Amino acid sequence: MARLPRTRDLSKHARTAREDREASRTLRFERRREEREAVEADKDGRLPRLTATYSNGQDRFGILHMELVDQSRSGLGVRSKTAVEPGMRVTICPAGSTVPWLSAVAVRCEAEGGEGGGHRIGLALSPRFAA
Repeated sequence: MARLPRTRDLSKHARTAREDREASRTLRFERRREEREAVEADKDGRLPRLTATYSNGQDRFGILHMELVDQSRSGLGVRSKTAVEPGMRVTICPAGSTVPWLSAVAVRCEAEGGEGGGHRIGLALSPRFAA
């Protein structure tokens, strides 16, 4: 019985090329378009505080007290004791104002520091339109 000539196994090389392509993509899951800037605490070490309302448009809504941790042109990173589900609409009111002026959508909410430690929330700012 004649032996067939042995063919080279190219799967190793194909796999390596695929891995090279994947490695060349920097921060594949990073979706931010702008750099985030950390927010500086005041002289007492407190971060700026914001008040907002949140709603899922159906049955869950409330008032949200937040500390501003970081910001970019398109979003905010905040810390709060209240969990906000991704997809919920958040309307931010500036200190001393009764008129909400900034709208955002929660894009992530992660528990922070164990039980009672609060939540780190990512907010994508909604575009503002001229009147």
